[in-house]
Amino acid sequence: MRWPSSSTASTKTPRTNSRTLSGNTDTIVALSTPPGAGLRAVVRLSGPRAVEIGGTLPGAVTFRAPRTYTREDLVEIHLPASPPLVDRLLRTLLDRGARPARPGEFTLRAFLNGRIDLAQAEAVEQLISAEGEEDRRAALDQLEGSFSRALGEIEETLLNLCADTEAAIDFVDQDIEILPPETAVARSRAALESLRALLRQTAARSVSDSRP
Repeated sequence: MRWPSSSTASTKTPRTNSRTLSGNTDTIVALSTPPGAGLRAVVRLSGPRAVEIGGTLPGAVTFRAPRTYTREDLVEIHLPASPPLVDRLLRTLLDRGARPARPGEFTLRAFLNGRIDLAQAEAVEQLISAEGEEDRRAALDQLEGSFSRALGEIEETLLNLCADTEAAIDFVDQDIEILPPETAVARSRAALESLRALLRQTAARSVSDSRP
């Protein structure tokens, strides 16, 4: 398995002006497996030049946008987890035009490109920092969208209530009772209680996360 030396790699890939959904024009790279010696290492690229920079290297697997975690072109390069070999590969990719990813930047791009919502982005951080099985399960549940779905159901209930209320106001002079007041109050209280329960659940997780 051989990669081009960093001195020759930089002369073969001129920059392009392609742009991702979030407006990024740069391609980021990071080691996505734990550093140090091991069986396998995976180096990940994401951005408009990911395929150009790393797609033809040995061990490269290409994923085309938007069917990727970041909704950008993404390349994973699999290689033996030898620190010198990984370092050489990273230097080659940097010389070809990639830049080191900032902490959490892959998830940030997934959020900016609409792959995940804010609650799911927070769940990624919670999953990484989970210290027990309960914390891990809670983070996975949120990552799968349970919080967003619950919030969406509350929003839909309130939007339907607003629509029914507007219709009732429009027909108030025609002696047509579209929305009895007690029904409107009951639906409002149910939505409020659902929202309070969701907030209590979120607050409980925040307290758990802040414990030493």
